[in-house]
Amino acid sequence: MELSVANFSKRIPYVPENVGSSTAILFKMNGCHWCDKIMPEFQRLSREIAFMKLYTFTVDASNDNINHWHKIQRSMKNSDQLNGFPLVMMFNSKTGKVIVYPGYMPYDQMKNNMIKFASS
Repeated sequence: MELSVANFSKRIPYVPENVGSSTAILFKMNGCHWCDKIMPEFQRLSREIAFMKLYTFTVDASNDNINHWHKIQRSMKNSDQLNGFPLVMMFNSKTGKVIVYPGYMPYDQMKNNMIKFASS
């Protein structure tokens, strides 16, 4: 499920334009049980993967941007895996790629995906 950084930044207004070569953002939604559950794991990742900049962004359910998310999720391959939050989005500006994973994947799998993507 890859997109270009430039294309994604235009479609989601709150994605930073100048993302680093290895950046991951956890998008979570207010009141989302899975989002609250993954936060400590995401913070642990930030300690274990020092070269990767990790951010979190909370999406308000009443915010119009939620509609952007659902449109993008529906347009992606394997969108059934990305139905809702949390989502982990990784940017690699060297390759110009963006990849999105469901945020509820097992910790080791998420960590390995981040390392693999950042070094691609």
